[in-house]
Amino acid sequence: MKSKLLVPGSQLNLGPRESKIPILLVQQPGKRAGKEHIGWGSGWDILIPKGWGMAFWIPLIYRGIRVGGLQEGAKHSQYQGIPCFPDDFPDCPAGTRHCEETEKELVEKYKRYPPAKRPNYVHYGTMTPFRCPWQRLVEEWEVKTNANDVTPTASGKDPEAKSEGLNSSMKPIGVNEAEVCKQSSDEEKTLEPKEEMEQGSGNITVLEPKTLSIEDISAESGHASILRSRKMLRQLSAWCQPTSSCGQRVKPFARSLPGQMTTDVVNSIVCSLPRFLVWARVSLLKKGSPDANAMICIPSNEDLQLIASDAKNCAPQEPKHRDPFKRQIKTLKDKKKKALSEDLESGSGVQDSQLVSNRRKDLILGLWPDQPKDVMSHCSRLTIGYVSHGDFSLNVGCGEGLGFVSLSGLLHMLSSQPAEKRGFVLVRNPASLQYRLAKLNIEV
Repeated sequence: MKSKLLVPGSQLNLGPRESKIPILLVQQPGKRAGKEHIGWGSGWDILIPKGWGMAFWIPLIYRGIRVGGLQEGAKHSQYQGIPCFPDDFPDCPAGTRHCEETEKELVEKYKRYPPAKRPNYVHYGTMTPFRCPWQRLVEEWEVKTNANDVTPTASGKDPEAKSEGLNSSMKPIGVNEAEVCKQSSDEEKTLEPKEEMEQGSGNITVLEPKTLSIEDISAESGHASILRSRKMLRQLSAWCQPTSSCGQRVKPFARSLPGQMTTDVVNSIVCSLPRFLVWARVSLLKKGSPDANAMICIPSNEDLQLIASDAKNCAPQEPKHRDPFKRQIKTLKDKKKKALSEDLESGSGVQDSQLVSNRRKDLILGLWPDQPKDVMSHCSRLTIGYVSHGDFSLNVGCGEGLGFVSLSGLLHMLSSQPAEKRGFVLVRNPASLQYRLAKLNIEV
């Protein structure tokens, strides 16, 4: 080939014999949900054949691209406000398996620290510091909503004695059996709500809730699903009344005017979608930043009044919880030492000490040994959801977190809050007693 190049340094035209590398360009529109920072993260994805990574990598580095890994990819998804696979997909087998593996790794890392250098999550009232119990949360909210009993059981301030929006006097209206069977069969096929909540629609079907108890949760255990109906999400987003800030894009809402939040509409949604999760974003209004597995709680009326009256007041604090397993762990530790000393004196090996140590292997100082129970009302404020990943956002200049909230818990909170204060929540990190005031937004 070079022999045919008459002038040295000139370009050699190979024609059809020139090597070509097939690549695929995919345009990414960036952030499209919500009304803030539209288009953030837009760009192009380059897909190259196998074996050509280094040939493209070095020239791109020389051209000034930024290199990122899995952590940077998760942070990029957080700034865009979109779920990150598989962390934010608890309704698929990959997300469940990833959650279990992550929990095992974090528990092993927690056990490697000495007791004096690790937080005692029992004192903080955190039952699941290394994972989010989505299934248990939606099941408890289903039971509590059907029973109309949402009073916290933990010691401390009692934020709400009864639900203000869903009290006992508001009973759902039943329909005939044929209509109920038809609607239930349609929901099993599509897993989408019957979208009849437009403004001006008067025929709203309200189902009679199935009465469950806490003991029936294991027997009636189902699968928590994620609400993906855009019409329902727009309705919830309008009820949350998202705050306005700079960089917003005004969208026409002529076709999707929010209907009034009546008791019939709330009961219809709760009865038809009892175990659904809603993807939401929480933005802290003052200092602080949410961590992974942080709890999203309902503020009481006293909390909202106190925060409104005192501008320097951040939020209330959770009372310190008592550790009922500390004495058991200390007793087992003393028995193990005593059995080990007796084995050494008698020369019979370490059989007795092993029997003592095998009695309660699940007892770890600072963690709850059993499966989480009553995760909704374990603390002084009712829990409606968890933050899957969060941090201080350099994009907006405040602490932000993304996670899921229970649909039944969200409707209970919105129906009990005044119209001018809807969407305000309290966020508390797993290793902290301090609540932080935040605004909950549902971006569609």
